[in-house]
Amino acid sequence: MKNPLAPLASLWEQRTMRERVMIAGLLAAVALFLAHLLLYQPLRARHDEALQRFAAAERDHLWLQKRAQTIAGMQSSMRGARLAGIPPGKLRDILADSLKKNGLQAKLGVIDQEEGTKQIEVSFLPADGKTVMRWIEGRVNDGHLLQRLNIETAGKGQVSAKAWFER
Repeated sequence: MKNPLAPLASLWEQRTMRERVMIAGLLAAVALFLAHLLLYQPLRARHDEALQRFAAAERDHLWLQKRAQTIAGMQSSMRGARLAGIPPGKLRDILADSLKKNGLQAKLGVIDQEEGTKQIEVSFLPADGKTVMRWIEGRVNDGHLLQRLNIETAGKGQVSAKAWFER
C-alpha cells in the first residue's frame, strides 16, 4: 500500500532550508489567523453580549430597588385610614379586579395575624418586574396599606413577588 502523502513528502524534501522555514512560517500565520477568526471572534462576541445583558439586568435591578424603597416609605403613611373599615373579603376582591385589569396573575389569600388583624397575601406568578412594581405602587397610592413586600428575580426582567396588604 502506497502512502498518500508521499508526493508531499518528496516535494518537502526537494525544498531548501530557507524555503522550508518560509513555508512553515506561512502555515503558522494562516493557523493563527484561522484560530482568531474561528475561535476568538465568536467568543469575544458572546462575551460582549453577556456584558450587555448584565448591564441591562443591573439597570432593572436598580430600578426595582428604587421602587421598592419608595413603596416601603409609603407604607407607613396614613393613606390607608379611609379603607380601614373594608372587610378582608372585599379588599381581596378589589385587589383581584385590579390584578385582572393590569394583566397580572397572582394567588390571593386572607391571613389571620396574631394581633387579630387580617392581611391579604398577594403571591404573584412570575411577571414583568416593572409591571408588578407599578401595580403595587398604584395600590399604595389608592390608600391600601402595604405591610410587607418580598421580591425575587425569576429570569430576564421577570420577578416573583409577594405583597401583604392590610385592610
